[in-house]
Amino acid sequence: MTHSLRRVVMTDKFTVIIFSNQETTVETIARVLQDSIFTIGGISDTVDNTRTLLNQYAPEFLFIHLDTSCKETNTLVNRFKTISPRTRILVIGNTCDYETIFDAIKAGADVFLPENPDLEQLPDILHSLLENEFYLPEYIAKSLLEKSKRENQSPTEFPFILTNRERAILNGFSSEMTMETEAGKLDVSPDLVKAHVDNILQKIHFVDIAQKQYENITSGLSRFRSSFEY
Repeated sequence: MTHSLRRVVMTDKFTVIIFSNQETTVETIARVLQDSIFTIGGISDTVDNTRTLLNQYAPEFLFIHLDTSCKETNTLVNRFKTISPRTRILVIGNTCDYETIFDAIKAGADVFLPENPDLEQLPDILHSLLENEFYLPEYIAKSLLEKSKRENQSPTEFPFILTNRERAILNGFSSEMTMETEAGKLDVSPDLVKAHVDNILQKIHFVDIAQKQYENITSGLSRFRSSFEY
């Protein structure tokens, strides 16, 4: 399947760009978003065309579903996030283990959907993102919780470290609790629960930055030590 660059006339709706070589995914997204406040601004199956669409429209949403490896997809997510930081990126993964989900969010994905997702829910997900809500279904919460439990990690991995409250909140969401239920259980406001979840996601987004800073520091120290060697 080859999509040359396809565009539609821009309206006052919220724009979605689709980057996919999966015909079924493209057709399903087009169908579920029909007659909604979301409009498909372009469909592409090449990196260059997707970059053009992002530069031209800076859309609200970019949907990615490719038959490439997770690592390749995450590299593209990171690149596209740099081109259009305001764009929310949704990714369908070809696998759904905790490492894959963590790496996708770390790369800049705002939403990670498992293989063969129920795309009928897509309008609701986009609505929640427009309202600055988070998308944290059970499988993502479980994956992040599992990642946080890893032991004996090297300093260069910079695992995101959860506070006791953040861990409790992830535990709740991994048991399919709603934000309101979680807030009641912890005797805090829903806004505070949201702030904690936002903080967890921000920790993940900044893992790469922290790792690079650490490596720069250790590299600088090594050069400093070597200058004193005879």
